[in-house]
Amino acid sequence: MGPEASVRESAASRGMTPVTLCIAAACELQGKPRIVLCTDWKAEETLGGTSLGSSENADKLYWIGKGWAALIAGSESSGQELVRAFAKHMKTVKKFEWGELQEELRKPLLEHRDAVIEAHLRRTIGFSRDWFFDKGKEKLPPETVRDCIADMKRVSLGASMIISGFVTAQFNPGSPRRRQHPLIFEVQMNGSTRTCKDFTAIGEGKLIAIPTLKQRDQNASHGLLQTLYQAYEAKRLSEIIPSVGETHSIDVLAPGGSVKSLSDAGYELLDRLYTRFGPRKIKQEKFEELFKLERKHLEPFEFD
Repeated sequence: MGPEASVRESAASRGMTPVTLCIAAACELQGKPRIVLCTDWKAEETLGGTSLGSSENADKLYWIGKGWAALIAGSESSGQELVRAFAKHMKTVKKFEWGELQEELRKPLLEHRDAVIEAHLRRTIGFSRDWFFDKGKEKLPPETVRDCIADMKRVSLGASMIISGFVTAQFNPGSPRRRQHPLIFEVQMNGSTRTCKDFTAIGEGKLIAIPTLKQRDQNASHGLLQTLYQAYEAKRLSEIIPSVGETHSIDVLAPGGSVKSLSDAGYELLDRLYTRFGPRKIKQEKFEELFKLERKHLEPFEFD
């Protein structure tokens, strides 16, 4: 069963570290693109680096602009820094077109990574990044310079992120028709990025979730309810990993910023399907018979 929407407000001010599972999967509803967003809610409360135990009330879904969702895994404070960096930059973006937006999304990431490196150098050697490259080789011992360069190469952002939304694209050069297409953009902890056509997952639970979704051949042409089930199944199977919690939320993002959340009836339906099929093979003819989405399975998303 999904969490109550009011729980989304409860974790932001605590020292929590979601190590978690987040999934984004592209699909269709009556020929129109949709993106399913699934996250668990488990987080570990810490105080001064000491674990105080885990809780099931930490949401990992943030908004960096209208119609643009961000899911984070890793350190909550580091993830929120990433969210702020991207949200600030998204206000300056004028065109949301395929190819151009990927380049735009890399800009705040590079700036944020530079800031992380800057903070690391000031913490370790007491000087700025500019000073290190201008004078560091002359002023510092060679082993210190070598260690600093090595640290900069393997710097971690402390969190990974999935950014999801819709962009305008014209994939057929012979047609003037421009359509909305799902964009799933992954930021990894080492600062690398990739655009995912069909789905991706982050957090420790991805070790189970990604193979599960691949086994189901999850892709952007699948129907919404089929994708909802397959994301739910991947999350349920991932609970074998201790850091993945049982409580979770599933939301559906549409072009234009419309968002729906899975209702209690929707969770009950997915649970029945999981009891019947998970993780067994489902015959193709069964999909049309069983995977029928009704109005009662989704409800309005409650923004904080």
